[in-house]
Amino acid sequence: MVPTYSRQTRIYADPAKIDEAIAFVRSSVRASVAAHAGYRSLIGGVNRMTGRVFVTSNWESVAARAGSDQALSSQRRAAADVAGATPIQVDEWEVVFVEITPAAAGIELRGVGQYRGIDQQCGYDAKALALAGEELAHALPRHVLEGRQTW
Repeated sequence: MVPTYSRQTRIYADPAKIDEAIAFVRSSVRASVAAHAGYRSLIGGVNRMTGRVFVTSNWESVAARAGSDQALSSQRRAAADVAGATPIQVDEWEVVFVEITPAAAGIELRGVGQYRGIDQQCGYDAKALALAGEELAHALPRHVLEGRQTW
C-alpha cells in the first residue's frame, strides 16, 4: 500500500447552510488544498439531518500533511463560518489499510460522480464527496462508501 497520511476536519453545521458550505468547499477549499505539495485526495460528506460534516485530506507524507496545516487553518475556519458551525475538530492519522469493494468501481476519480440513492442509504450527501486524484484508490476509507462511522 502507498503510504498515506490523513487529516480529518469535523464540524456540526447548521443543516440549512450545508449546501452553501459544500459550494464553498468545492469552489475555494478544494483548490487551496490541492495546491499544496504532497496532496493526494480530498473526501467530504455530510449528514443532512444532524448537520455533521467531515472533510478528509490525504497526503503522501507526514511532512506534507504538517506543511499544509497552518496555511489551511484559515480555510477550515472560513468553511466552518459559512456552515454556521460549532467548534472545529481536527484529527490526524496514518491510513493503514483501504478496501475498495467492487461496488465502488463506478466512482469517478476526478470530480463528483453521480450517486443515486447513496445519501439515503448511508446518511452522507453523495454530491459532496469531492473525490480527486489518481491516488484515491489508495486512500478512500471504506466507511465513506458504506456509511460506517468507524474503521
